Amino acid sequence: MRHIARAVRAEHQFRHLMDLGGLAQPDEVEYHETEVVFLWHESKAAVIVELDETSGPAESHAHRGQG
Repeated sequence: MRHIARAVRAEHQFRHLMDLGGLAQPDEVEYHETEVVFLWHESKAAVIVELDETSGPAESHAHRGQG
């Protein structure tokens, strides 16, 4: 059940990023044990987000560019 909670968090974060970018929401979302798959039917596009076993809600793996 723990993987479901991680998948739900990942979906919410991904959907938020899509909103921020003004991009279309996926038509379908599939939860798997180690990944979440986002599908857009018309464009036949997919994004696969791998779930990291070690990351908790407080950890961030954001990339910060040099500035």
